[in-house]
Amino acid sequence: MRNRLLLVWVVLLAAGLVSAATPSIPNYFSGEVADAANPAGSLAGQKISASIEETSLGVIGQIQSDNSYQVLVDPQGRIGTITFYINGVKATQSAEY
Repeated sequence: MRNRLLLVWVVLLAAGLVSAATPSIPNYFSGEVADAANPAGSLAGQKISASIEETSLGVIGQIQSDNSYQVLVDPQGRIGTITFYINGVKATQSAEY
């Protein structure tokens, strides 16, 4: 009986550690964008795509009329650096996932 109770405790503890180490997936990224060549210009409607390392995640959103964006990135089990693109042009910021 004591061995079973100990085994249940170990399983519960291990499950807690696994859930604490797992990041919340998917993640939202949001902010504002500007064109370096024309900072006051509008980028409304431009498509936002992303990749993790060399794997494309495709188009994940678009820029709003006030140059803001909110995109949902689902890494589909991949890990690595997320790189964002606006109409195929690499954005200057990226994030570690």
